Amino acid sequence: MTNEYVSREEFDNLKSEVVEIKDEMSKSGELLISIDKKTDIIFEKLDNFGKVSNMQIEPIKKDIEKNTENIKELKSNSQWTWRAIGTTIIGIAVKVIFDMYRG
Repeated sequence: MTNEYVSREEFDNLKSEVVEIKDEMSKSGELLISIDKKTDIIFEKLDNFGKVSNMQIEPIKKDIEKNTENIKELKSNSQWTWRAIGTTIIGIAVKVIFDMYRG
């Protein structure tokens, strides 16, 4: 096996390439850190969006339920009102008929 030697020029070229590679790796690392921070922010905003949406939807659901109950109550009251009016009309008609036969 023969010993091969590297010339000074080849060594210096290799040295400068290593420095360039280190610089590129450092820049890539910084870029990855920046991307990681931005993705964390995006994920946090997505989580908060879900929470905010739920916070906005829940009161609306409660209002809808309350209004539905109010509508049912109004319908029930309306039925009783019409029943009372019908009963009153029947009562007046019966009174008129009895008054006609008495009188």
